[in-house]
Amino acid sequence: MKKLILIALVTAGLGLKAQYKEIGFASTAQIGLGYGTFYDSNLLFKWGRENRVQRVRLPRTYVTMNQYNGETYTYLNSGLFYGWEWRKPIAKSIQFVRAAELGSFINYGTNYASFTPSMRFYLGLRYQPNERLAINFELPSTISTGFYKANGVWQDNRFFNAGLFNEQSLMSLTYSLEAKK
Repeated sequence: MKKLILIALVTAGLGLKAQYKEIGFASTAQIGLGYGTFYDSNLLFKWGRENRVQRVRLPRTYVTMNQYNGETYTYLNSGLFYGWEWRKPIAKSIQFVRAAELGSFINYGTNYASFTPSMRFYLGLRYQPNERLAINFELPSTISTGFYKANGVWQDNRFFNAGLFNEQSLMSLTYSLEAKK
């Protein structure tokens, strides 16, 4: 599986030379009167043409340790998402954004492991106040499933989830590594 992911990323990135590139952070948060917290940050890298870019998003990776009844439980959580983003100008510095991603969250721990592959679709707006800085605000729709094992045994209880705008919004701040031409 690791080799397959590595091959896909290398193949997708073969044409990186002389392409438009952005790097930045994305945050997921609830929408209310304000946008919400920025605790759940993701590293984000985009490359391609200005109106169509490939993107790789690495959701926050973290380690959790718990103690319960004298036992210590350790969990590692991470994820990887790869996709495309299409942009269509609607005003001088505003673009309509559509994006699609494939990826998964992976949780691995002392007596538990889960794998949650999903397809994500985003609709949103991109505001670009200058040639290098951009802010995307995207609403997600997802289709996902999950597999997990407990105490070393894969469980029959799988889940399937599909929803329209059923997860937290994605807001990203990116910086272009080269100015528009």
